[in-house]
Amino acid sequence: MTTRRSRLWALAGLFCLPAVVQSAQVDVIDARQAGRGGVGLTFDERDSRWPARDAMTLQLGILASDEDRLLRDVDEFEQELERQQNAVLADGDVLADRMEAADGKIAQVDIGGQIRVAPRAGSPTLVVRQQTRVGIRFRYDERDRETLNRAANTPGLIDLIGDLLGTPVFERDDIESRVIATGVAVTDLGLSQGWQSDDMNLQLTGTLKYQRVSLLNSSQRASRFDISELLRGAERRDHDTANMDLAALWHSDGPRPLALAATVENLVPQQFAGPDGVRFHQRPLVAIAVGQRGDRWQTELGVDVTRRTGYGELDSSRMARVGGEYRVGRQGRVSAGYRHDLDGNVAHTVSLGAGLAVRRLHLDAAVLVGAGDTLGVAAGISWRAADVE
Repeated sequence: MTTRRSRLWALAGLFCLPAVVQSAQVDVIDARQAGRGGVGLTFDERDSRWPARDAMTLQLGILASDEDRLLRDVDEFEQELERQQNAVLADGDVLADRMEAADGKIAQVDIGGQIRVAPRAGSPTLVVRQQTRVGIRFRYDERDRETLNRAANTPGLIDLIGDLLGTPVFERDDIESRVIATGVAVTDLGLSQGWQSDDMNLQLTGTLKYQRVSLLNSSQRASRFDISELLRGAERRDHDTANMDLAALWHSDGPRPLALAATVENLVPQQFAGPDGVRFHQRPLVAIAVGQRGDRWQTELGVDVTRRTGYGELDSSRMARVGGEYRVGRQGRVSAGYRHDLDGNVAHTVSLGAGLAVRRLHLDAAVLVGAGDTLGVAAGISWRAADVE
């Protein structure tokens, strides 16, 4: 594994909080869904057309993407500036051109998890979930071209005198280009209650939740880039609020039923101010999906109708997802899927997943791979409710 990819995974580890996001839209939180590209229609293995009911489930997932290879570039800039700090640059424009070409490049991390507990059929489900999204972007400053050219044009004797006196031609802190990180961490604690009509083939679910929205900001000179320090030194502003999620699922009759689903995450739009005064607009995220299942297979297609809003350097996104799952024997399942950002801001990914059911215990894992240095993993364990055996 490369150093830059190791640093990106270290970034993800720093934000690994104990708990996730609305499962119908989440791409890496639910391992079984992640294996199918993130679509949220998970049917039971039995003859029932409704999703399976778990007494307890625990899910964790990470997706780290450096599609532009930003971390590699900034590492090279930092090393080059360190080498040239007390030496004569051959041509300041060469390094300045490389830095300017990297302007706007971004690396992103999405990490989260969820715990759901439903002790009895018909009783409310306790939901604890958390998701953190972080964007890291390079911002070039044109003043650095003048600084680097001044160093390149300094006569060698003057540069030597500067070295002897301990006053080099330019200090690394003279470089004004910066690496900026902004993030949104959302933690939910809620109760989910469902209503089901077999006559209408309709299932409705509502989740009322306490929510903590944390906004993160950090900035660092490119000449002193250290991703761990960048994230540990982030300013943070927390906001406590309440919100609601809604979901609806309908299915047709017949041996190969068709299913239609819609979800609304964060029904009430709200605004929150970050540490630097920039506001984060949390708008309702509406998603729809269609799926079909057979005796051993299911396939589905989903799309975000509205955008998941960005914040600062973190871009917005609107995902389309397609995937399928196939049962292997009585206990196994394999899946594959594809996720595409319609806004073009987040790396597209291909996913593969596998699951194993041992009586009431269900285990799932998925891997997501995308362009550049883009890699994600998700894992989940669930305990099936006794009334569905």
